[in-house]
Amino acid sequence: MVYLVFDLGNSRVKLARVADGLLGPVLVHDTADFAADPGAALAGFEGISGALGVSTYQPAREALRRWLAKRGIEPVSARERCPLAVEYGERLAERLGDDRVLAAYAAVRELGAPVAVVGCGTAVTVDLVQFRDGEPVFAGGAILAGEGVILAGLGKLGTLPGLEPTDAPPDAALGSTTEGCLRLGARVQVEAAVERLLAGFTKHLGLPPDQLPLLFHGGDAPRYAAAYPRATVRPFAVLEGCALVAAGL
Repeated sequence: MVYLVFDLGNSRVKLARVADGLLGPVLVHDTADFAADPGAALAGFEGISGALGVSTYQPAREALRRWLAKRGIEPVSARERCPLAVEYGERLAERLGDDRVLAAYAAVRELGAPVAVVGCGTAVTVDLVQFRDGEPVFAGGAILAGEGVILAGLGKLGTLPGLEPTDAPPDAALGSTTEGCLRLGARVQVEAAVERLLAGFTKHLGLPPDQLPLLFHGGDAPRYAAAYPRATVRPFAVLEGCALVAAGL
């Protein structure tokens, strides 16, 4: 079977084909544009036999569902078919982001467990998969604001400029303009939080700091992974997890 796998995020939609268990080229689109008119983004996916993925943005999910319904296809939740166990509390597990679980599944399949999984998008997630009774289990983690959310929030105060994040590193260790101070503060806030959380994971596991495998994913993964030479960078780990699930159907 040939599947469409999808990751419908808050800012970007990621789409790819999976044939014979292999993930094809990933197409990335603006989420709002996709929700308004999914046809252009999905033009290359005619002839698929199934669709499987995750979604955090309901308008995009409904737009995809309508497009698939016209072709007699019902999308499958990748989370529901994912074999990775979740140790998160029954009530909270229902609210756990599907994208976090699928990225963690891809990380475990590539790097084993324990493994820390850092998602770098609109929000930044830092999660841990560890062993329980000989099996890998998603144990939880943390969610924090990404640079864009931090900068936008400060801009809404009315006394500071609203800024968009950039890939460029801050100009210096000290900001010399209001814009420079904002960008430096947002970058350091995220970097320090990730560093603190990873240190907590290694302490929790009783491991030396350099012994916990790391996987960074999401659009900003290369930026944050640069501080961790041992890290594996997989920008599309969520789709890779979906492809692994599709291969088992």
